Amino acid sequence: MSLVLREASPVQIRRAAINSYAAWGAPHLSLEQYLAREALSAAAPFASLRVSVVLLRADQSPDDLDFLCACELYPRECLYSSSKSPNLEGPKTVVTATCVSVASVFTPEHHRKNGYAAAMMKLVRERIESIPSAVASTLYSEVGDYYGKFGWRRHRSECAYLDPHSKTLMEWTMLSAASGIPVQTIVVTAEGGKSIEPSTIPIAVKAVVERILSFERDLLVNEMKNRSETCFAILPTLDTLAWFWSADDFYAVTFNRPLASRKGCHISERAYAFWTHNWVENSLILLIMRFDTTAEACGLLGCALEEARDCSLKKVVLWDPSANDPLVDLLKSVGIAVVERESTHSLSCLAFWGEDAADENCVWVRNEKYAWV
Repeated sequence: MSLVLREASPVQIRRAAINSYAAWGAPHLSLEQYLAREALSAAAPFASLRVSVVLLRADQSPDDLDFLCACELYPRECLYSSSKSPNLEGPKTVVTATCVSVASVFTPEHHRKNGYAAAMMKLVRERIESIPSAVASTLYSEVGDYYGKFGWRRHRSECAYLDPHSKTLMEWTMLSAASGIPVQTIVVTAEGGKSIEPSTIPIAVKAVVERILSFERDLLVNEMKNRSETCFAILPTLDTLAWFWSADDFYAVTFNRPLASRKGCHISERAYAFWTHNWVENSLILLIMRFDTTAEACGLLGCALEEARDCSLKKVVLWDPSANDPLVDLLKSVGIAVVERESTHSLSCLAFWGEDAADENCVWVRNEKYAWV
């Protein structure tokens, strides 16, 4: 049977959402709410380059609603380091390129166990590799190592879970205050009651976030230049953060929770944390965090824990804490373990084909929640 990959029409995109509702929307959202959430996500600036694709038999109409499988492709700016340097002892060259994140891979129930998902992933990989600037693709697996056979290798997928009501952790806030470290919260509210996106974030707040992210890019480049391994990183952007924050507010309104305007905190351009509120799982998830000293880490995490308590959330979640040895030491000092995420919960997978490095030798830097899609 000949199969083809085609860009989805608006009607097919809606049908794909209807197909996935039982798996990804129910029981927390009604179908109407789920479709509204999908429309909001698709309309965000972050998704402006998104392409939805469907797998069809060659004899099907391009607009057939009984497609065999579907997924979404999100082109994003990334960095990777080349081991080719001007001289053998010099720093590596860090290159700006394209990474395509694959999301929402879904096969309708009546088409399962026919190999359609496998066929689609092979065609998706071919499509992505045909993009001249593309050097990598990420996806987040809910089916274990399934995608490894198509070239998306599982990378470290660890988390740490913090109890906001732990007396020991509550002391972090007091320790930070006692040390005189000025932790400032980042308050993000969209003007005029609109959905959060870069154009609706107040100018002063936008300037702070963009300054931090610009500095983060410079820090990433310097870090990757001086590491012995070939490194890859997705660049954090304001569009990315706003995409999470918009969903954050959508669920708050839907679940009749107060809007949580505090979306992060910062001490300096080198010490900051951005987060999102997961109202479905009652958790505060750190999207990205950076710090230089243990005292700064205590201040940032203390602020996040305080926000979780104020919002009646049950846990604070850190992604990939093992990438930061001082953070791991800090967590161990208070008895918090770093654990692998369950095989059904967003395992980080990367396919990398940069100019001079095999995929298995590539280190994924900043494998934090902001990179998820």
